[in-house]
This record gives sequence, structure tokens and C-alpha cells, in this order.
Amino acid sequence: MLVQKLKSLFYNVKWFIRNIWRYRKGLYYEVRPWDSHGTMWLFKESIRDIRDSMQDESGVQEIDETRIPKEMDINRAIRLIENYQDHNYAKRCGYNYDYDTKFVSKVGNPELFELVTTETPEIAKHNEGVILKASRLQEAEHKELIELISKYREWWI
Repeated sequence: MLVQKLKSLFYNVKWFIRNIWRYRKGLYYEVRPWDSHGTMWLFKESIRDIRDSMQDESGVQEIDETRIPKEMDINRAIRLIENYQDHNYAKRCGYNYDYDTKFVSKVGNPELFELVTTETPEIAKHNEGVILKASRLQEAEHKELIELISKYREWWI
């Protein structure tokens, strides 16, 4: 009984140290109790590890017919999480960044600043439509990610 407990302790400590090392960047830079980005980062790295284990020939292998669709789902989930982290929806929908902005002191009150832009009415109208399109894209990708995450119990080998 004692030998089994010591083996279990060694096994758990070994994986604890491995995980601290493996996830050190995210634990240091990403994970905060008030922010979902760290949670998503950890989930992304975790399913990336699962995918890599599926592809590793030294471990348990599935047949390609069942493994490949799981890998595709994991790859898509990773991509959707990266889109969420990068918040690149407007850029992907064609937002026009071809204008300058700067803060200028307000006349009569130098403590206050005003945002001045060279954005034309045409660019503003275009970007307004892009923002709406980007919002719909973000919502659609969020729903897709939730659907993919609901399959996570199948992603083990």
C-alpha cells in the first residue's frame, strides 16, 4: 500500500513539474483569474498536446478513419481560439485602416484632448459595415467553437 502511494506521488509530482514547465509561458503571461484569455490559452495548448499525442506513433494509435476527423476538429478549435485571442475579426472582414488618428489638445483647455482623424466619410461607412460583419463572424465562430468543444470527450487516445 505504501509503495503504491509513493509510486502515485512520484507520478503526480513528475506530471506537475512537466506541466509547470510545459505551460510556463501561459501561466506567467496569460492566466489571470478575471480573464478568459488565459483559460482559452490553456485549453488551446492542452488540445494541441492531445492532437500531437494522436499523431505520435510511439503511443496508442487509432485507425485513420476515426483519428483524422478528430484531428481536424482539434485543428479547427485551435484556429478559432487563436482568432478569439487575436481579435482579428474586423481585419479579416476587410476593415480599412487607411487613415490616421491623433489626439490634439482642446483649445482653451490643454488638459483635455480630442481625437482627430483623417477618415473619409466613405471609409467610415465602409468600416461601419465591416464592424457589423465582423460581429456576426465572431458570433458564428463562437458558436462553432462551442460545438467543437462539446466533442472534447472523443479527443482522447
